[in-house]
Amino acid sequence: MEDWEQRHRALYGESAWRRVLRGAWVLTTWRIGYDRSMPPQDRGSAAQIARERTWLPAAKLLALALWRAGRDVDVLVDDVPLDRALWWLGGARHGELHTAPYPDDETAGVVSWSQLAQCEGVLLDPARDVVQAQVLAAVAEDRLLGETWDGTGRPPVLFGDRVRALETVGLAEGAPPWKLSVDYAHTRIREANRGLGRGWAPRPEERWAARTLHQTLTALPDMPDLRAPVEAAALLWVQRAHHLIDVSTTIRAVQGEHPDTLHLRSDARPYGWALQAADVALRDIGTAAHDLEWQWARRPAEQSITAWERQHFPRPLRAHVQVLEGLLAALTELTHAVFLTQEL
Repeated sequence: MEDWEQRHRALYGESAWRRVLRGAWVLTTWRIGYDRSMPPQDRGSAAQIARERTWLPAAKLLALALWRAGRDVDVLVDDVPLDRALWWLGGARHGELHTAPYPDDETAGVVSWSQLAQCEGVLLDPARDVVQAQVLAAVAEDRLLGETWDGTGRPPVLFGDRVRALETVGLAEGAPPWKLSVDYAHTRIREANRGLGRGWAPRPEERWAARTLHQTLTALPDMPDLRAPVEAAALLWVQRAHHLIDVSTTIRAVQGEHPDTLHLRSDARPYGWALQAADVALRDIGTAAHDLEWQWARRPAEQSITAWERQHFPRPLRAHVQVLEGLLAALTELTHAVFLTQEL
């Protein structure tokens, strides 16, 4: 199974086990309402410690089941149907859950494999509960998509798709994790617009940056160089996500040409400040966009674009793309205004 492991490292830059363990904890934290952004000094309450004592090992047990499911059929862990873990968690394959080989484990200090097997009796129900809660949540989200109105069956809930959805939406009762950076970028863009022609006048390098960036902001999204055929006339979600990363890359390129002006966080140079804030917000979607480009490149020829997008672009991810496109619209307006000042 060396090739299986190498494929994970080549695509994701990490081992299959490390990726599935991180993702299993993402699913678990959503289930129990655990705020992963909580400062370390606020994590020491008795209730928090007691919760982690149960749920950390349960997440590890779930990760082991998903790791075995992917390895068993030689698919990337992201492509494992989430409910397949139940086969190893009390189902038909349960007897094989605690058999060699085990993954190389960086978390042995939390609970060893032998300890995990010994306390499995109290961990099976929480681990299974995480799976069931995520499948039900995914089904509920899927029903709200327009693509479901054609009566086609629901696609499988894949582990990687569910992790990306939860990393985008955050905790059920909280704001999305990207909201703060998007709101801050809008604030910086509004301040730059308010001061243009009053408190500050663009320098030549700022006008050059605006002219260069304006071409990318106003261009239609390119199609990534992917081998899957395209039969749709409308823009695809994968194109729209890819365009956001193109803009982020261009922002960093123009900033790199004039770092002394375009990297300053100063009310006197608000355009560079707005660019930097927008870039931070756009980068929040970078990892998901990369993963989904790879998914798109492997789209089966018989799978329609609608079916592919329904499976891999859940509502939370679509909402994130739309919010970032709104941010780009505001940045485009500011950039156009800065660009036009050279004609004054």
